[in-house]
Amino acid sequence: MKKSQISLFFIIGFISVLILGMIYFSVNKNKFNTKTDDTLVLENEANQIKQYIEKCMYDSGFEGMFNYLAPQGGFISPKEDKIETSGYMSYDIAYWNDGLIDISPDMKDAENILAEYVEHKAGICFKDYPKNQAEIDALEPKTVVDFNYDDTQIRMEWPITLTYGNSIKLINSFSIRLPYNFAKDFDIAKKLIKDIIESQPRFYDIYNNCSRYETNGKTTIHVVNYVAEVKNHVQIISIFDYEPIFTENQKTLKFQFAIRNITAMGYCDA
Repeated sequence: MKKSQISLFFIIGFISVLILGMIYFSVNKNKFNTKTDDTLVLENEANQIKQYIEKCMYDSGFEGMFNYLAPQGGFISPKEDKIETSGYMSYDIAYWNDGLIDISPDMKDAENILAEYVEHKAGICFKDYPKNQAEIDALEPKTVVDFNYDDTQIRMEWPITLTYGNSIKLINSFSIRLPYNFAKDFDIAKKLIKDIIESQPRFYDIYNNCSRYETNGKTTIHVVNYVAEVKNHVQIISIFDYEPIFTENQKTLKFQFAIRNITAMGYCDA
């Protein structure tokens, strides 16, 4: 066979393969485009869900810390040993003493309480999420709160599966940061209740002991006699942390707890 004939067969074969490939791609073009479209739908949906859930976590974390946990002595809803205040902002403030016994919560207790609150609120948000194109399935979430000396971190491990067409997308975790130094204020409160109890039966003078508390020049401590309670001598210890205003342009954090039948007096200015 001559070289020219071989070349001709090669050219004819190459053209045939090329034509068959073009026909195959043309016939299956919709399938290829569908896979690409499915992936884009899931990416967009995943981003929307992540932003939606993390905004819910931030809002509920802020609400839980500012409206309940801090001003109520480390509890979202104290069941016993509390004083109920009234007025513009009413609180159920937990007592931190029973006689000369310290009954204040631990930091870990407060972290778990806020984690449970945020997780509950996130579940409500998820149920209210507007259904779009993807099918959404979720397992049970697990939330962890860390009170640090710089901020508060909230992390949620929550496997959520998105399905659209022939494609699947998995979201595993969510996280947010609250710019509030809850740990510092909680530690000040824990040190205060210890010092107040140890000073009894004399009153504890906060004013002369301000240097014991890490106020950083941006935190004040006040004692208020609660006259509405007639059976016991009740006082409310309030810690106002102004640092978020200076560092993050955020609201002042107020942490407070109640004491009964032991006495403190004085204040610490910023």
